[in-house]
Amino acid sequence: MKNISKIILSIGLVFMASCMSDDDTDLQGPKPVVSNAGATSFSLTEGDGNTLTIDLNISQAIAEPILLAMIPSDPSGVIQASDYELVDNVTDFLQFYSSTNFFTGMTTGDLSTGGPAGKVVIIPPYTTSYSFEITAADDFLSEALENGSIELVTYASRTGLASGDKIVYDLTIENVDKLVMDFAWDSGDIDLSWLTGTPDDFYAICDYSDVDVYIATAAGFDINNPWANEIGLYDAATGACPEQIVLTEGQLADGDYVLFTDLWTNDFAGIGLTNTFAINATFTKEGVFSETVVQDASQAYDADTPAGAFNGVVAKLNIAGNIFTVTDYNDTAVASGRLANAKAPSVRPARIVANKK
Repeated sequence: MKNISKIILSIGLVFMASCMSDDDTDLQGPKPVVSNAGATSFSLTEGDGNTLTIDLNISQAIAEPILLAMIPSDPSGVIQASDYELVDNVTDFLQFYSSTNFFTGMTTGDLSTGGPAGKVVIIPPYTTSYSFEITAADDFLSEALENGSIELVTYASRTGLASGDKIVYDLTIENVDKLVMDFAWDSGDIDLSWLTGTPDDFYAICDYSDVDVYIATAAGFDINNPWANEIGLYDAATGACPEQIVLTEGQLADGDYVLFTDLWTNDFAGIGLTNTFAINATFTKEGVFSETVVQDASQAYDADTPAGAFNGVVAKLNIAGNIFTVTDYNDTAVASGRLANAKAPSVRPARIVANKK
């Protein structure tokens, strides 16, 4: 009886090995054909989170996933793989060198030069219809309207085929002007060996203090009560170090604004340190300017300041349409969208005059 069991087990293992071997090769017999089932022309706006939906039909359900690739129609064209992102269930890939035809319809010559970059679309097993979403990647670049096309193509010809070897989608990407503001306060580790008795006992500022940055309207602004003018934008109140705010054209009404800090956490308070931690605020409008403002010492929190007991001004911002102008508190311009050419980053004191708590 034991010998019979062994024979049955051996047959089962051989069968399983055969199945696994089949899974490692192309699907035997006719392969499913993937065809478009929805729109083929789309528009996206960079940075607003909107998506487009690709709807597909699959001619037959199979027990394996079907892999297709979404690539730019023109690898050197306006729209590149870096301009769009696939939402969920997808994987980035780069075309690799090969002597075989990796994409149906492409030549070995295409592959020898690396081929196009793109995304892999994974259609689940046992599926006869499938949808996935695409969104525009936010690259913070000031660019003109981008018009082009992307293609869903057969990926390695393994388990399924794109109808006609490729499905073409026309795509327009609208770019919106942006101002990227980064706020850092980690000016180096603090040595507390004098307190702990441990040599070289350093503590990172970001690990033990947290600063949030807010925007307030400038009219009637008072640093002693900045919350009366705070506009309710909490992008730089996340606990990150550094913090960041990205403003897009039209997000805020035209006018004057003040950027100010709130000391949320400070574990250094109460131990007698005299260090001052100024905000280094970098303002970038890609292709136009990149400038860093060092917060004035009178507005920077010191290591002995309790959390929740301090607010300080960083800089001021004027918005006029798609023109962002950064100034210090005395209205001396630091950077402006009116500049025609990109500038190298520089550092300039903010020269802020305001009352410190």
